[in-house]
Amino acid sequence: DKQPNFVGSREWIGCFEAMIVVDTLYDVQCRILHCQENNTLDEINEKLREHFESKGGPIMMGGNVDVASKGVLGCAKAIDDDSKFFLIADPHFLSTSQQTAEVDYLLTNEWISCRDINSFDQNSFYNFCIPQKKANIL
Repeated sequence: DKQPNFVGSREWIGCFEAMIVVDTLYDVQCRILHCQENNTLDEINEKLREHFESKGGPIMMGGNVDVASKGVLGCAKAIDDDSKFFLIADPHFLSTSQQTAEVDYLLTNEWISCRDINSFDQNSFYNFCIPQKKANIL
């Protein structure tokens, strides 16, 4: 779906293209889960929870208005209310510090964040690229 000048460019790919790359290079099939704009991510949260319990691997998340891709590492629901959260890794984070391996540094510099699902742009649709292979846990 890209123009011929895309090849060799530094343009970004979306979840659909990521699905093709993962399938082609690593022989891991993925599925795309789509959440339309102005929808809450409540139902998606439950489907992602099921994925993390059965497969355990990270998920790519991207949108059309909110175009910054995200790595979803987990999801949660608050105990005391119905708040729901995604644990997000920012794949664009760059650091010049020697401390990048320290969790406190990563959390305070927003490389990893726990975001309420209501904080995502309600005018953006979101796609989730979900690998269908169980993650290898070391």
